[in-house]
Amino acid sequence: VAAVVPTAGTQAVCSAQPVYSPGEPPPGSPPELLQGIEASQLLPSDASCDPSQPASPRDLLQLQVLDLANILQHVRERYWRQEIYSLVGPITVAVNPWRPLEHYSAQHMAQYMALRGDLKALATKPVHLWTTAHKAYYEMLRGRPQSILVSGESGSGKTESCKVVVAYLAALSTSFQSPEVKGAAEQIAAKILLASPILEAFGNAVTVRNDNSSRFGKFVKLRFDRKHNFLTAAETQVYLLEKTRVVCHNSGERSYHIFYQLLAGASAKQRTRYRLR
Repeated sequence: VAAVVPTAGTQAVCSAQPVYSPGEPPPGSPPELLQGIEASQLLPSDASCDPSQPASPRDLLQLQVLDLANILQHVRERYWRQEIYSLVGPITVAVNPWRPLEHYSAQHMAQYMALRGDLKALATKPVHLWTTAHKAYYEMLRGRPQSILVSGESGSGKTESCKVVVAYLAALSTSFQSPEVKGAAEQIAAKILLASPILEAFGNAVTVRNDNSSRFGKFVKLRFDRKHNFLTAAETQVYLLEKTRVVCHNSGERSYHIFYQLLAGASAKQRTRYRLR
C-alpha cells in the first residue's frame, strides 16, 4: 500500500507498508501454520471493484487494476489457497511451497497430456509448469522453435522447476507412441532424467538459504526424433560455475555435494585423510 504525503514544499514523499491479511501467518512461520487458511481470511483486492469477477483469476493480466502491488497481492492469495502457480500472460509465476502438494503430483499429469494438441483446453486445467511445457511441445510440432526460460532468486525452485518441465516433456512425447517405439523412447527419457542428480552433485551446494542451491547456470537443449517426436537426447551447457566454493565458502554453508558424497562412501581411514569441514 503506497501513501503520498505532502510536505511543506512542492515535493511529495512516497512510503510503502506491507499489508497482511487477517489470520495470515506472519513471515517465517512454521509450515504447520499454513494449513487451514480459508479464502475468507484473505483481504479482497480486485474483487471489491467488480464482485462478479473471481478473487484471483488464473491469468493476472485480467485484473482491472494492473500494477505490481495488486499482482503480488493476488499471487499471495493464490499461494495461501495452495495454488502456487499463476499466469501473467505467457509467463508462469511459481512460488516455492517448500513441501509436496498432492494436487500437483505426477499422477495428475495424464489429465494434461490427454488434451494433446488442443491448447485452448489448457485453460480448463489448473495453472502448472506442465501447461508451459505442453504448449511448447505442440508449438514445436507446428514448426516453431521453442525456448523456456526459468529464472528466480536462490531457493525459488528453479532446479525443481527445470526437472518438472523435462519430466513432463519426456512423458508427453512417449505417451502416444506405438508399443514398439514407446519402450525404447521411455528408456532414453529415463536416462536423461537420471542425469540430473549427477549434475547437481558437482554443481549444487548447501547455502544459508537453500540446501540444494545450484551454483552455476545451465542451458539445456532437448532433441526430439523427427519421425516419432519423442525425446531422444539432452545436451547441457554449464556456465558461471562458482569455482571458489571448492576451496572456501561462507559460514553455515558447504562445498559441493560430491565431496561429502565421496566421504560418505569412503572408509574410516580415507575419511580421516580427506576431512572436509
